[in-house]
Amino acid sequence: MIGYNSMMEYSLLIFAALAFLMACNEQFDNKYGAEWTELTLVPKDSAWRKMYPFKEKENNPLLYVKLIPFFVTFFVLIAVFIVYIVYWISPSLLSYFLGSKWGFIIPMIYFLVVFIYYMILEIDFKW
Repeated sequence: MIGYNSMMEYSLLIFAALAFLMACNEQFDNKYGAEWTELTLVPKDSAWRKMYPFKEKENNPLLYVKLIPFFVTFFVLIAVFIVYIVYWISPSLLSYFLGSKWGFIIPMIYFLVVFIYYMILEIDFKW
């Protein structure tokens, strides 16, 4: 059975994976509420389009406001995987930090920042 301390040790991995899944989910058929997001359209000749792993649709164009958070969360997830590979090879190096209060608070703040970002995208600031 997984104890409370072991769940605390894996909170960084859990929240990083949830933030990445949230960024992936925002790539499909989401029409953002704010009109200003249409101003962030990625140009047709951009190199970003070649790196983008998803298909673009006419009703769901490729926007910087959804492209950049996807890549940021992807690179954070890769970095977290590297941290956990080091942790699994030599637990004594990272067990104190991952099991500490800060090892839970930092990933929780990261997840909340990603969550708030996507909530702001849904708000139309026109009254």
